[in-house]
Parts: sequence; structure tokens; C-alpha cells
Amino acid sequence: MNESGKKTILMADDTPDSLDVLSRLFKGHDIIGAGSRTDCLNVLKEKTVDLMLLDMCMSGMDSCGVCREIKASPVVRDIPVMFIIDRFEGGLIEKAFDAGGADYVVKPFTPKELLSRIHGQIRLREINQELKFVTTRDSLTGIYNRKKFFELGEKMLAHSTEGLYAFIIDIDHFKRINDEYGHQTGDHVLKKITLAISEILPDDALFGRMGGEEFAILFRAGTKDQAVKIADQIHQAVAVSRIAAGSSQIISCSISGGISCSMAETPTLDSLLKKAGQALYRAKDTGRNQSIFRNS
Repeated sequence: MNESGKKTILMADDTPDSLDVLSRLFKGHDIIGAGSRTDCLNVLKEKTVDLMLLDMCMSGMDSCGVCREIKASPVVRDIPVMFIIDRFEGGLIEKAFDAGGADYVVKPFTPKELLSRIHGQIRLREINQELKFVTTRDSLTGIYNRKKFFELGEKMLAHSTEGLYAFIIDIDHFKRINDEYGHQTGDHVLKKITLAISEILPDDALFGRMGGEEFAILFRAGTKDQAVKIADQIHQAVAVSRIAAGSSQIISCSISGGISCSMAETPTLDSLLKKAGQALYRAKDTGRNQSIFRNS
């Protein structure tokens, strides 16, 4: 669903009347017809689809096979698939659910029934997405929470035995901000700094809040110099941020950081982050507002 609330429904049905009924029921929304497996998969690649209606007995297409393909894809597996069944036959219904279908309607269906079932599935998907966000994101900043960061970081490390860098960041003297301006302003600072960092990170970087004013980033870089350059860019992004505190005061911040690189001696995410953390403590102990690279 896009920002305007318009829904996109993909309908694979070789009965023109069905598409007409759906278009009338969801006037103002995007209703896309598909006549084959290839059509279905192409639409899913090009469009953000909220729900798919799939004719169980569509001529020339293995509808259950298409559903299985969708459910096997990490990109589109959460799209609810509703099957359209020509007759009330238990065997077909079982096949639909076994293939990953979320619901079904039986022809001839009433417009009210179809409307109700579609709205129910779309709303259920929205609730599941909201729950997923809440359980994987830091409630203040919106970036990954510690648990999800470690879960995704383990996978990232498994596919990047070399050239993966960990960058642990701590906001300098953050306690002073809380003490002087209050925790509400402190929260505002955390959000603004998070946003400033997020805007310059590589697209495939992993960014999470470890707790308090400490953050962790995992990113790929070809060389140490390239990794240090990314860290410098992060420092600069924070340094140029000007954060309002009240009606007339402006807060500027700096960060300290520690960088480490995955190698044979750091086979686990814990060991990689531990080395970055040790470099961070050294950066704080030797003046702050800097990042130190941990070579070994």
C-alpha cells in the first residue's frame, strides 16, 4: 500500500467478469490482471502488491505452484494469497492451504463476501508488519534493536568472511546533555544523530542501537582505507549536525568510535564487535572525538 492509502491487488483469473467485479468494488485502487505465471511474477517484481487473488483452476497455469514460488521468496512471501475456487470441494481447499494460501472464496461469490475477506487479509498483513517492526526496531530511533542487529549480523558475517568491518560508536559526553537539557532533549539528540548517520551509510550497511548512546554498524569495504573513510564521513555527518534545544539553544555533538575487520582471528560476530569495542574505549581514553582502528 502506498502513502495515499491506495491498495494494489493482483488478480490472476481468466474470467473477465471477476476482474470487473473487483475493479468496481475497489474503485480508486490499483487492480492488476494477470493471465499467466510469468505475468504474475513480473508484476510482483515491478509493483508493491498488497494482496493477490489467484484462480485455483486457471487454464494453463499451476496456481498452487505459483503460490509456492511466492511463499519461497523472501521478498514477497508476506503478500497474502487468496484462492478463488470454482466449486466447494474439500480437496481443492486443502491444496490451496498446503500451497501457502491465506484464504479462499468460492465462485459464485458475493461482492460483500469478497470485499470483507480482502479487507481482512490486508489488515492482518498490516498488523503483522507493525508487530515485526516493533519487535525488531529500537522504539526511539527506529533502527535495529540489539537482538535483531545480532541476528542479521550473524548472517552478514557468514557471507562476508573478509572485508566486513564493525564500527562501534559512542556519543561523547552524552550524560552532560541529559543533565543540562533533560532526557527529552537527549532523546531528540539520539534521533537526530541516528538520522544523520543513516543518510550516509552504504545501502547494505547494518545499523543498530546497542543501548543508551552506543551504536553499532556493520559494513563492507574493500580496504582498510575505504573503511576509515566511511568512519570519517560518519564523524563529519555528526559534527555538522545542529540540534535545537528549546527555542534558542543549539547543540552540537561529537562521537568516539572503534573499528575492527573480520578475519580468521575473528570468526564470530561477538569477537568482531569485541575488538571494535576495545578500540572505542581506547578512543575515549585518549581524548574522544576520534575513531581508532583495531588491527589485531
